[in-house]
Amino acid sequence: MLTSFGINLSWWASGLEMTWIGIIVAVVTYGLGLAFGALG
Repeated sequence: MLTSFGINLSWWASGLEMTWIGIIVAVVTYGLGLAFGALG
């Protein structure tokens, strides 16, 4: 993946990866909140 281009992108790729993980977790949490809100 991105790491094959060199060590200079490692910090950039790590930051991007953590950003995507945060977005995914937020969306899942939001979705669960909506689901439980609809059930409640």
